[in-house]
Amino acid sequence: MENALHRPSRVRRSSEDFFLLYTTEIAETVTYQAPRLLIAGTHSGCGKTTVTLALTQALTSRGLRVQPFKTGPDYLDSGHLAALAGRPCRNLDTWMLSREAVREVFLRGASQADLSLVEGVMGLHDGRVGEGRTASTAEVAAELKIPVLLVLDVSGMGRSAAALVSGYADFDPDVKIQGVVLNRVGSERHARIISDELRTRGMPVLGWLLKDPRLALPERYLGLVTARESSLEPGLTQMSAQSGSHIDLEQILAIARGAPPLDTSVPPARPAQSPVVVAYALDDAFQFYYEEGLEALRQAGADLVPFRPLTDARLPAGTQALYIGGGYPELRARELEQNTSLRREIREFSDSGHPVYAECGGLMYLMEGLLDPEGKEHRMVGVFPGRTRMGKQRRALGYCTVRTRKESTFLPADLEVRAHEYHYSRLEDASGEYVYDVRKTPQDAPTPDGLLRHRTLASYVHMDFAGIPLMAERLVEAART
Repeated sequence: MENALHRPSRVRRSSEDFFLLYTTEIAETVTYQAPRLLIAGTHSGCGKTTVTLALTQALTSRGLRVQPFKTGPDYLDSGHLAALAGRPCRNLDTWMLSREAVREVFLRGASQADLSLVEGVMGLHDGRVGEGRTASTAEVAAELKIPVLLVLDVSGMGRSAAALVSGYADFDPDVKIQGVVLNRVGSERHARIISDELRTRGMPVLGWLLKDPRLALPERYLGLVTARESSLEPGLTQMSAQSGSHIDLEQILAIARGAPPLDTSVPPARPAQSPVVVAYALDDAFQFYYEEGLEALRQAGADLVPFRPLTDARLPAGTQALYIGGGYPELRARELEQNTSLRREIREFSDSGHPVYAECGGLMYLMEGLLDPEGKEHRMVGVFPGRTRMGKQRRALGYCTVRTRKESTFLPADLEVRAHEYHYSRLEDASGEYVYDVRKTPQDAPTPDGLLRHRTLASYVHMDFAGIPLMAERLVEAART
């Protein structure tokens, strides 16, 4: 059957409204039987990533096509899951994406796989403070009707583990916890004691992992070391040995395959247009992109071509727009500085009025200079006056709301957009026109961001084009002119 999706009668000023505005008017309702499982935790650091990686490895080794997802805005876990699954990991972020977009992103990936594994963020019920389950793992589980596997760090625990799990199971009736995996178990006897206690309360224990330092994943100040930099092979070898003996894959598969069907509205394909070449930075210095955001650009007509700011002497042939995402430019600042030919070309590209969009690490690259963690200054592209300085203290972490002060190439004036920030650097001696007002909460005083020069926009905030299709459309349209 078909559903009519009516356009709003007036222009409304929020990113969710613009998602609806750019949804095709006539859409077909499709039902998917999508096997899926969400791996959640009682708290941050309890072992969600370890368990999700172990399950991904075990299931792909059986020949199953596993589609990984990550709840929330995280880039780093996503990179490791993508590398292990052999397919891009997609983010399910109920803060930055509308409900419609979250479902569309999920089903687009799930429809091409045998099984979807979703890794949660923080504790199962942790989200925006004071806003219920908004932006939490629980919200994703409820919205997509995903059965939950709860990871529990039982180090130093006995019978209390059952009390903790009982509280999680009863807290939200829309969130269905179907089983538990015990992490950091002291011994097989320890696992048996807790498992028996949980089973008497109707909660099956579907696996356990021994406490083992070899399972630890490499980290740095922004989180895990990226998948491009570090091999997880030593830890994965140990995960494989333990999961093969201590995790009930058959029962886990049965739970995933028993997930209820999902309906979604699928718009018809857009009329084909000639693609425009949008070059995006992709190497060890710049790699933080949302797969669903890249897909939104492709749907808008972008031919996405990667380039390497660390080593490429020139931009890709025919480049009409640039997208420079986040990453760790401060760790590769010397190499970025030495690539003078590419820095010069990017500056000339911006000066000539071509559209350039940069986020966080991309902003750092477009400034005149960058002071690395040791305090040594390196010359960067120089589109904007000033420099960025790395600090030891985190400058920003979490979701934020962006209000546009004025019209730009990418966004109209007076539009409220949801985004997030995560950085340790700060701007120094920067000057220019700021087009964003950024707030962490509605009560905060606005912080200026979003440096604009010609048709180049750079800021510390990360946005997801899948939640702001208007922005993807405007970037591609700007590249045509």
